[in-house]
Amino acid sequence: MKIIRCARALCTVGLVLSLSACGTGAGASPAAIEPTESTGSASEMPHAGVSSDSTPTRAESSDQPDTLGTYRQLFAEPALAQCMSEIMGQHVDDQLTRKAAEGMTGIGGIGNITVRNGRFVPAEDTENPHCAAALQHVTSIAGIEHFTNIQTLCLDGLINLRDLTPVRGLRQLMSIRLLDTAVTDFSQLNSPTRIYNLDVFISAGMPTPTIAQQRAWRINIITQAP
Repeated sequence: MKIIRCARALCTVGLVLSLSACGTGAGASPAAIEPTESTGSASEMPHAGVSSDSTPTRAESSDQPDTLGTYRQLFAEPALAQCMSEIMGQHVDDQLTRKAAEGMTGIGGIGNITVRNGRFVPAEDTENPHCAAALQHVTSIAGIEHFTNIQTLCLDGLINLRDLTPVRGLRQLMSIRLLDTAVTDFSQLNSPTRIYNLDVFISAGMPTPTIAQQRAWRINIITQAP
């Protein structure tokens, strides 16, 4: 069994990712890249990471102006609230501060997959047991929009995920991984405010937008096989 993990230390604050790290070719400029279809093996997959400019800490009090709310309040899906609080090193009823949310440049702990019998399947995450395979019933990632500076997002293995509209406001986003998900409508990723073209990693066999659609939506579909 081959495990494909989304590493948690790839991005650091202030780091500008080259698209060579996202499987689009060495030296390519994010703003200049043209959407193309490409394929690759699982061993060639880039891995999204989780990083922050500081270790998240418990908010001193709920009346601080920097406070966004508790994870339970911010995320529509209770399971995802539990997962994100775990990733941030907090409790689901702790307050998430704006500083902590904006300090994140990549989130790779939400999804995780493995290859079994020649196909991708959700995998457990021993470091964050409420993430990955524990999120198979999640259909929306509403709440992720509070992490406004993330450049990479890994949602691999969320087999019932369909709603991607919360990522439209993530202006810094450069790479999103959607292997083994239920996403079929990639127009949800169309965002006029996003700074870069968005690399979208999907499983072989998932519906693929035309090149014209990719250009219109400013996305680059990259197909991955087990």
